Amino acid sequence: MEDSETMTCPYCDDKSRECKHVLALFDSNFGDVYGGYLEKDNTAINELEKALSDLLNQGMNVKLGDDPLSNIWEDAKADYSVVEVNGEKIMETYVGLTTYMQYIEEFGLEYDAEVFVLEEIDEMPGMSSQTKICYAKDPKYTLDQINKEIIDSIRIAYSNKKKKK
Repeated sequence: MEDSETMTCPYCDDKSRECKHVLALFDSNFGDVYGGYLEKDNTAINELEKALSDLLNQGMNVKLGDDPLSNIWEDAKADYSVVEVNGEKIMETYVGLTTYMQYIEEFGLEYDAEVFVLEEIDEMPGMSSQTKICYAKDPKYTLDQINKEIIDSIRIAYSNKKKKK
C-alpha cells in the first residue's frame, strides 16, 4: 500500500487529492466529508433519499441482512417522516454518510471506485478517526450506479418477500 504522503490518483496520477476523480475525502468514523465530488455536489445523496422515501411511502418494509445495504435501509426507515407544509404532505428520510460510504467501500470496485486509508488517529475510546479517500473514474456516474443498485436491491428483496407469502 502506498504511503499517504505519496498516494496518487489511480486514474490520473495526481497527488493533490483535488483531481476530478476524488469522489470523497472523508472521516469514516464520523461521516464528515472534507473534499471531493460529494462535498461540492450532494445531488446523489438527495436523489437516494428521495428514492428511499418513495419506497417507504409505497409501504415497502423488508428486513435485509446485516451489511451496508441493510444499514442504509434501516437508517432510512428510522429517519422516515411525513411533514405537512402549506397543506402538502412531504415524505422524507435521511441517508447517513457513514453508512453510504461503507456501502461504497464494500461494492465500489464494481463501479470503478477505490477507497484508501490516508490517516488513522486513535487517541482515546470514542475519539478515534480514520480519514479515507475514494477515487472514481467518473464520480457522478459511479454514484448514480450505486444508488440504482441500492434501490433495485431493496425492490428485489421486497418482491421476493411478497412472493413467499
